[in-house]
Amino acid sequence: MSENQNFMIGIIGSGPIGLECGLHALKHGYQFIIFESGDDIANNVRLWAHV
Repeated sequence: MSENQNFMIGIIGSGPIGLECGLHALKHGYQFIIFESGDDIANNVRLWAHV
């Protein structure tokens, strides 16, 4: 898979799934960046915690 190492993976959202995607990418040697629209990680999880 060395031919796939020349790009960066973009992960949208830093909730549980986004963080797990980042961990998976890291374990497999891929470069990645996580984009989050909120002020902190898992912003939407906290916003919807009351539901």
